Amino acid sequence: MHFPSIESLIPHRAPFLFVDRLIHLEKGKKAVGIKHISLSEPYLLEAGGKNVFPGTLVLEALAQVSAIAEGKEAADGSLPLLAGLNGFEFTRPVYAGDTLRLEAEIIRKRRGFAISTGTIWIGESMAAQGEILSKD
Repeated sequence: MHFPSIESLIPHRAPFLFVDRLIHLEKGKKAVGIKHISLSEPYLLEAGGKNVFPGTLVLEALAQVSAIAEGKEAADGSLPLLAGLNGFEFTRPVYAGDTLRLEAEIIRKRRGFAISTGTIWIGESMAAQGEILSKD
């Protein structure tokens, strides 16, 4: 299946674009994106001799997929803004070499706000999950 380019869906650009490609999109409902964490990432931190991708940027990657799921086009000048997180739990760190599968599903829209559930997978292992609140 062919998907639009990420750049046509959200205004983020490198080095602040944290979605490499889409593998599923139902505008207004759900999106699934992929982010490969390479050794050349400018934001890697060293912890215990390993290169770790910061949790805040993992959440930003998921928020970008959530914005894509909402279905706003970057060209129309609107972008859902990250307004909050609820119940987020990290179950493992993200290391250089990991490939993230970022899943966001819109569960409620009301008065200019949207709530989506988000799950981040590395292979078959869940790395994080919780809710994202965004504002139009």
